[in-house]
Amino acid sequence: MEQLKKITNMDKVTLALLLEEGKARISDIQFHVTLSKRQIRSALTTLVQQGMVIYEISTASYMLV
Repeated sequence: MEQLKKITNMDKVTLALLLEEGKARISDIQFHVTLSKRQIRSALTTLVQQGMVIYEISTASYMLV
């Protein structure tokens, strides 16, 4: 039997960004998931480092690449 992978905070944040049409602030993401702002920031930082998300300073929002 195949073992399923655990859903990570990065997966949850990515899904929330998709629900927000690829661009959102942390508060918008927090609306969709039951994570703290600290957990969301941590996941977003990792996604930015991996090049999957970019941070837009002028609007303080994150965008999927």
